[in-house]
Amino acid sequence: IIVGVFMIIAAGHAIFENSNDLLDRMPARELVDQIRALAHDFPNVAGVDKIAGRKTGMRYLIDLHLEVAGDMTVQQAHLLGAQVKDWLMVKRPEIADIIVHIEPAGHGEG
Repeated sequence: IIVGVFMIIAAGHAIFENSNDLLDRMPARELVDQIRALAHDFPNVAGVDKIAGRKTGMRYLIDLHLEVAGDMTVQQAHLLGAQVKDWLMVKRPEIADIIVHIEPAGHGEG
């Protein structure tokens, strides 16, 4: 009976973990907070608007909305986004890819 109970618990745990991965669960709050802090502290980043992500295999795909100065050129903003992406992927190797969206600082959500 005891072995049976352990088997049921182990099976329930395996089902829970695998179904979360299949349902594109967000990364752990700790990872999201670290991504936000690293991106926010990068030079010329005015803020971090949104972060979304999902697990693929053992790594994460991240959508990152950066706020930049409104007078920054498209070329400057694109370069900054690429630099932030590269920086984050070095600092957090569990990230497979990051899509960076550039937003003007202070645009608000409405």
